[in-house]
Amino acid sequence: HDLDGALEALYEPGDRVDFLADANRILPWTSDRSRIEFSREAGSCRFSSHLTGVGGMAFVVPDGETISLSNGRLLIRYRSEQALTDVSVSFKRAEDDPLPLPAFPVEIVARFKQTQDDRIEIVLPATPALRGIEEISLVFGSIGKETPVDISVMALDFIPFPIERKHFIPASF
Repeated sequence: HDLDGALEALYEPGDRVDFLADANRILPWTSDRSRIEFSREAGSCRFSSHLTGVGGMAFVVPDGETISLSNGRLLIRYRSEQALTDVSVSFKRAEDDPLPLPAFPVEIVARFKQTQDDRIEIVLPATPALRGIEEISLVFGSIGKETPVDISVMALDFIPFPIERKHFIPASF
């Protein structure tokens, strides 16, 4: 049915993305107006707060742009003054994205340990649900629970998997 090309394009790995690049915005936030200390330098950012609800950082690509985070890995290099167990990494698709919304939230639960330098690598599958992304958020804490957070992100990169092109040769019967 000549769907090979269309399916390959739909599941093709996205391009490499550095979310700490100057072109991207980083927006710190809290749900409960907890005081935030936030700083951004070349190649890193720091978020510190004594949360009484949830809060975090949204890493936003330039206005009007979307990216594909399908078929690769998300690398987070960080430093944290305390272990953080209530962390989620969420992916927000553009409102005008032509693909239907996924049937489940595009969110990953993670744990950050107390460390001066560590990394988390998250394998992201080849899926249309990770196309049309305009924002990634790191979300800390939970409603009704006090959570001290002091974390520096030194890398937040999407690295696509290398693609191997295989040519399908139909069997003859």
